[in-house]
Amino acid sequence: MIKFAYWPCDIEGDGEADDELLVDEPIELLNKEIFFRVEVSECSGLPKDLCKDVFVTYIFKHEPEIINRIPLCEGKTQNPVFNYKKVHRID
Repeated sequence: MIKFAYWPCDIEGDGEADDELLVDEPIELLNKEIFFRVEVSECSGLPKDLCKDVFVTYIFKHEPEIINRIPLCEGKTQNPVFNYKKVHRID
């Protein structure tokens, strides 16, 4: 199991997104800068034979050519902890 989350935020990643981004129709978001925060906390219950130097990758639908890779959790553990946080921007 992997524990992760993402949500809209401000440019620093700590506050909430601007009220102007709360829209009724997605088309209203065109030409607006959007920030969101991705967090990957941990994994648990990994198979013993696949739990050395574990890392996570993820992609976004709007940027399929970019593969985001979380720094690996060195060593062998079935329950790696990442505590990864990153703010992404969509133009």
